[in-house]
Amino acid sequence: METLNLIPPKTSLFIFEGPDGVGKTTASNRFGYELGWGVRHMTKPPIDFNYTSDYFDPIFNRAEFVLDRFHLGGIVYGKQTNLHPNRVSDETLKYVQLRLKYEFNARVVIMYYESDEKYRDRLIELKEERKCEEMFTLEDCVRVNAKYRDNINDWTKNHVIDFSHPVDELGYPDEKTITKWATSTL
Repeated sequence: METLNLIPPKTSLFIFEGPDGVGKTTASNRFGYELGWGVRHMTKPPIDFNYTSDYFDPIFNRAEFVLDRFHLGGIVYGKQTNLHPNRVSDETLKYVQLRLKYEFNARVVIMYYESDEKYRDRLIELKEERKCEEMFTLEDCVRVNAKYRDNINDWTKNHVIDFSHPVDELGYPDEKTITKWATSTL
């Protein structure tokens, strides 16, 4: 393993995590635009992907970046719901978390729905508007949302995430919320 710089730098990475259809892409694009940072949407990786070379290297060669999903998606979609056959090892996840924290002072926000019923309705609406990727079934997405929601307390306690944002209770992040997130990280 590499030696990590243990003095956190200015935040140079902001990650939006959550299930499909909760507004991560819109929030990521808005956040990147407001800060003048690059934005990358992480899609379903190939079965043979290498976490470090396929995910880290292209992203971390840029000074400031916003990611639309990253490491927690690997936990939820792979390890906890078995929706992707590539399982990220616990050792790799610990390495990723340390690197995010100490090398990039990364900030993470989880967007999710408290209500499975409201989330299911939103996905149906998005599908009818053809604004939703169809990589997973409706019930798979609801299961993924529940995993994100159920992990929030543990992830907050262990400093894995910095903000949680229940979309069905708070609405989509507005300019005031994005400004709050941005100013609390710089």
